[in-house]
Amino acid sequence: MALKIQSLCLGYGRKQVLENLDVIFQKGITCLLGRNGAGKSSLLKAIFGLVNVQGEIFHNGKIIDRAFIRDEISYIPQSAQAVSNISVFDVVLLGDVFSLRFMVAEEIKEKAKSILSALGIRHLMHHPVSALSGGEKQIVFLAQALIKNPKVLLLDEPASSLDIYNQIKVMKMLRQLKDLIVIVAAHDLNLSLKFSDEIVLLDNCNVVYQGAPECFDNALIEKIYQVKSHSICENNVRGFLYTDIVDESHD
Repeated sequence: MALKIQSLCLGYGRKQVLENLDVIFQKGITCLLGRNGAGKSSLLKAIFGLVNVQGEIFHNGKIIDRAFIRDEISYIPQSAQAVSNISVFDVVLLGDVFSLRFMVAEEIKEKAKSILSALGIRHLMHHPVSALSGGEKQIVFLAQALIKNPKVLLLDEPASSLDIYNQIKVMKMLRQLKDLIVIVAAHDLNLSLKFSDEIVLLDNCNVVYQGAPECFDNALIEKIYQVKSHSICENNVRGFLYTDIVDESHD
């Protein structure tokens, strides 16, 4: 199972964001990295059909269409939030909105309860989602995204507003989704290296690195991010310590 992006071009006005981009996403977690403005969020939006692009997107050799996006792709934007008093349970049910009727089928209700149990938040199902912590809300949105059994899950910085505990908790939950193509736009290199199966790094409108997390190195960080770093490894967990900016005049 693979999602293939071929010759994809995307721009906003005169600004080109992605240009002739070719990349294949396999089953498992791919962390999409790059500096601000590199096109990470735009690529997720392109896959989900939210922006107009040139190029083609395939799933298992077939061009995806609106029906595939509706039924087989779930997307959690960076700005996902809930401020109303709607319950956690109802928020999750809305993730399968195209299957809902005036009376919600018991099968869908049980499915929602099962997902909430698997994610460890079933005890919150009757709570208003607006009253939850940031970490709890993020897990609710993940449950909402999973209820329609997607083949592709797109997440835009799902851990950016979370504390360290909840960052790790959410990423560990994503690791359990063995049969999905999970694409995570992220900024935290160390979190991405720990939990991803593959890294895709964007720069200058295209992919400049795609490969295993363990092959990501200091030279690449300095070239793309313009910061100096040192590799660290403890208990077989590898990461980077950032020490300085390469060139403070760099824009």
